[in-house]
Amino acid sequence: MLHRLLSLRMAILMLAPMVLLAFTASAESPNQIDIDLKRPAITVGDLDRSISFYTEVLGLTLDYQDERFIPVPNRFDLQILGLPPDSLRRVAILSTSSEPRGFVLQAFDPPPTISTRGELLLVFRSNDLDALETRLRQSGVTVLQPGSNQSSRFREIGIRDPDGHAITVYMLPR
Repeated sequence: MLHRLLSLRMAILMLAPMVLLAFTASAESPNQIDIDLKRPAITVGDLDRSISFYTEVLGLTLDYQDERFIPVPNRFDLQILGLPPDSLRRVAILSTSSEPRGFVLQAFDPPPTISTRGELLLVFRSNDLDALETRLRQSGVTVLQPGSNQSSRFREIGIRDPDGHAITVYMLPR
């Protein structure tokens, strides 16, 4: 009987922190702020070239594009990119099969003087990695990490877009 009581006490002591943690995590905090990622926006050197890459090679859908550069006065990203306040911007908005209007390409005139590439990794999911890899190679894209060299459990390929942004495309097992 003493052995069972000690075992029960030990179990309660071990579970108490987990129960407290679960209760604390589920309790609403008055300081909690919900935040959702809506869409990445990347700066590109040639908007038309990038639209072609993302639609024709990766298969995204173009939903909207500015036909010309337009003024964007007092935008915070002008300062971040080291651009003068009278810079012009041209935008394209694209969709994936599961995320409508979920991706933005933007070009500026004059172009940024600081590097805006190499700090971002875009991640896409595909239902047919082999077909996509074939299309990428046929389009002249260098596949940095081929999907055919990996296990069938989880596969991914690594590429770069025309402006050097790193892209991973993965496929889950069927």
